[in-house]
Amino acid sequence: MIIDSLYVPENCLQLESFSAHVLWNKKKNVIISIDVPEKLVLETLYNAAESRNNNVEGNRITLSEFNVNGYLGLVFRSEKYQTPKVIENITFTITSDGESETYNKEILLFRQDISLVSIPKEIVLDTSTKIKSTNKIILQNIGEGGAKIVVQIDEDSSPSVSLQPPEHYQEFLYEFRQSLDKHYSDLGDDYPEYQTEIEQFRKLISYTGIFDSKVKEKLVTLVDKLEKIFEKNNDFLNSFMYTVVQSYLENFNIIANIEQFSNYINSVNTGNIIIENALDHILLSSNIQTIRLKLKITDVANNDYPDLVLDPIKIKSHNEVHLPLYALFDFKTNNTKSNNKRTEGR
Repeated sequence: MIIDSLYVPENCLQLESFSAHVLWNKKKNVIISIDVPEKLVLETLYNAAESRNNNVEGNRITLSEFNVNGYLGLVFRSEKYQTPKVIENITFTITSDGESETYNKEILLFRQDISLVSIPKEIVLDTSTKIKSTNKIILQNIGEGGAKIVVQIDEDSSPSVSLQPPEHYQEFLYEFRQSLDKHYSDLGDDYPEYQTEIEQFRKLISYTGIFDSKVKEKLVTLVDKLEKIFEKNNDFLNSFMYTVVQSYLENFNIIANIEQFSNYINSVNTGNIIIENALDHILLSSNIQTIRLKLKITDVANNDYPDLVLDPIKIKSHNEVHLPLYALFDFKTNNTKSNNKRTEGR
């Protein structure tokens, strides 16, 4: 056997980079030929010498001279494929002293793929803003990997329809800061050795003025201090983070219906889709409104995908309503078959 090791990862997100390597006995002189699929791009070669005997032409890489014998590193990046799951094959042929070995290495290249399962033509709301599951926009991620969505109001919506921060958001921020202030005061009693840093943090979170360069500099300095403390004291890190979570949960009911939002969170876990601005509200007046939503889609590595512009929905309401985005959506898991309607971006 000529080589000691040949590594290509089993899978990678489409549009992202992945590394591969070949290891062999440094006493052996080798020629490495690599046949690369058309949609894989070679980004970097490590330890390949600058020599006319080393060639990268089209989809074939041929290398025989190295800065230090015994190692070759490569970095590839895939393009976006038409299908969300593709298996590509990279072929390595290694030759030494008249002996030749060929290795075919498969890699699964995956991405999210958002499909529109169903969309209601009409939604009737009462003051509770609860929507029946049969009247929700249902999405399905028929690909692999997570998808992130930012919901926007399309220009074809009624002029009076607008997207706003969560209702009572300023009240939530005030109460959240109050809770943090109280809990961090208690934290300072438990960890008097970090009283100075805790007090500085309390002042920053209660600051409501202009966030200028001086304030940013103070924040960066404080974060650096806290990171060093967290590295030394894991118990303090846990207590510090628990204080944030505790303060958030104590006031969360101000901006969200707990039952509805819990249902949304559960569907996120099963559907592998998250709406980044799920707490934003659509403001609707007390009559029939038409909304058309545009979904800005990225994957977990923030690669952009075509927008999905949904069909218009008529919403009837007898009162002015703040409709949270999370109440509009439901997600279907990928283990059941359905006749999905694919909506192309425009």
